[in-house]
Amino acid sequence: MAKILGLDLGTNSIGWAVVDETKDTPIINKGVRIFSEGVKIEKGVESSKASERTEYRSARRLKFRRKIRKYNTLKALIEAKMCPLSYDELKNWRQNKIYPKSKYFLTWLCTHEDKNPYFFRNLVSTKKLNLENEEERFMLGRAFYHLAQRRGFKSNRLDQSEETNKIENYKPVWNAIVEKSNNITDLILNFSNYLETEETDDKKVNTVLSKLKKMTAYLQKGKIESFETEKDNFLKTINKEEKLGAVKQSIKELSQKITDANCDTLGQYFYTLYKDAKKIRNNYTHREDHYEKEFNIICDKQNINSEFRKKLHNAIFYQRPLRSQKGLVGKCTFEPSKARSPISHPLFEIYRMLAFINNIKYKVKDKDNCKFGNCKQLSNEQKNVIADLFFRKSKTQFDFKEVRTKLEKSEKKKLAFNYKDYTTVTGCPMSAALKNIFIDKKVWKSYNFSDKMNFYKNIHFPNLKTAKGEHLFAVWHVLFTFEDRK
Repeated sequence: MAKILGLDLGTNSIGWAVVDETKDTPIINKGVRIFSEGVKIEKGVESSKASERTEYRSARRLKFRRKIRKYNTLKALIEAKMCPLSYDELKNWRQNKIYPKSKYFLTWLCTHEDKNPYFFRNLVSTKKLNLENEEERFMLGRAFYHLAQRRGFKSNRLDQSEETNKIENYKPVWNAIVEKSNNITDLILNFSNYLETEETDDKKVNTVLSKLKKMTAYLQKGKIESFETEKDNFLKTINKEEKLGAVKQSIKELSQKITDANCDTLGQYFYTLYKDAKKIRNNYTHREDHYEKEFNIICDKQNINSEFRKKLHNAIFYQRPLRSQKGLVGKCTFEPSKARSPISHPLFEIYRMLAFINNIKYKVKDKDNCKFGNCKQLSNEQKNVIADLFFRKSKTQFDFKEVRTKLEKSEKKKLAFNYKDYTTVTGCPMSAALKNIFIDKKVWKSYNFSDKMNFYKNIHFPNLKTAKGEHLFAVWHVLFTFEDRK
């Protein structure tokens, strides 16, 4: 009999033994190989060995990008004669890392007790300056440079915690439905018609829609106090204050403080805090709501021409695009030189759905025959029944129980399937989103199963010119590669 090697694999060791069962002493040899952990441990806390290096690299990149932003801002200000610095000094800082030591520049840059950057930001946003005067021109330049030094928080495509709060977009619609209702009948009818067709993929919006459905159903049962009371209940549900994350909540509170202080800009509000000897730092600020808004107010106040305004805006608020993630899509098994289809591509979604549906097998439940035999595949009529389950924006995944329930309701029989109720089924969220935009909901309900599979093939855009044709897939490609949510 051959010798047997046994291995015991651990996180930082491998135990081994060689056994020959034909011998009186079966264990020929044994041992253990211990090696160091693949993680860094400090005070009992594990962390990646690369994390420290990554942190330092991120800090270097952040510092470099800030330097580039300041350099580009100063370059624009020098061209407009808003900064007492020569182009040669700026170039020397950029190339040779020698910071400008000009007396006039350092005086311009320094914070004085009576005139600090917030003083200038408040001044240029409230008073029209004489830009022919060098001193006043330098004041405006210092305000712009301070905006470049602190330009606020901006969420990006990957920051899920800063997802746009869609409830705020829906509230005006819901309020309008309540306000145009003159009695209980109108209220029930208006909300019933709206809720029947409304569908969204936002959990918070769905939560409110669910509450509104329950309230409408409650009224339909005749459980009514008075029209005014029910109207107030709807408005309270709709306009309930939403809980935001710590950053967004702080930004919202700061915006409210600016309004309450009768200030138009962030700079004006911070200057009032400075005059009252109150704390300015440790406030979350937003790039668009605070800094870009202030930039535009200053430019309007000082009549800045559009060409310089655009150049200065690009210098202060430039954001490096995110790197493309297309390279992360794996290679095809059959054509290794080509990438696979992304999972969000409509064609792949249809393929995945059809592969699952065609694998569904069922039989009528029989108490005398518990074995799963003589099973059938779904007919086209049965596929039409469950097709809508896959084309939902609100649910990208769902349990097979929904498929079973819908088919049993259609057949009016108890059915047994080759899938468990808790089996996760993946839908077609991208196709559903495109369907909701480009196909009328009433027309979609009249489509049969084969039409639903090919709904996107007939959608063309006469004004959309692309290298690959005027097709809906061009729209998908934009969504797949976009860098900014707006």
